[in-house]
Amino acid sequence: MGINLVIVEGHMGADPVLNNTKTSNVPVCNIRVATNRKWTNAQNQLVEDTQWHNIVCWNKVALTVAQYMRKGSHVLVEGRLQTREFMGQTTYENGQTVVDGAGQPIMVKRYTTEIVATSVTFLDKKPQTTAYPQAGVAGNAAVPAAAPAAAAPGGFVVAAPAAAPVAPVYAPPAGTVVNADPNAVAGTFVQPVSVNPPQGV
Repeated sequence: MGINLVIVEGHMGADPVLNNTKTSNVPVCNIRVATNRKWTNAQNQLVEDTQWHNIVCWNKVALTVAQYMRKGSHVLVEGRLQTREFMGQTTYENGQTVVDGAGQPIMVKRYTTEIVATSVTFLDKKPQTTAYPQAGVAGNAAVPAAAPAAAAPGGFVVAAPAAAPVAPVYAPPAGTVVNADPNAVAGTFVQPVSVNPPQGV
């Protein structure tokens, strides 16, 4: 037995990307969170180091993060560190794919290290008024204009606007923790779905 615990507190560098696994249709969401560290070096100069962390959220956490969070959101992530391997194409320095004599891409074994989130805490002090659900994405169905206020995940109320194809969704209050489903199932991802706010809303 050992301890594998990672705690990261920082801001999201991009909007979340929601996927579903091909084998079992389990929702999975990928986010990137930046952490900063500052210190003074031997020359008495202020040095700042920024580290980017790849974070994977599953099931309920995946749906909630994709629905409520956006680029710049302040989050506290608790999870475990995981290194996995996958087969990827080989490319030249200019980005061109390397192929064999038959014209097929040359695949090599690659490794990636990520944090598998067990809980995500929202730390934003103000609601994320520009975070919108995306119609057609699991857990993000649009709310009809005439629908009354409905309870959002965690018991928070989301009110539908007077007339809009997609209802604005507000982030939970600071300190709200979303716990991960312990029965997360790994699988192959389908085409990523971006959850950027709709244009013109």
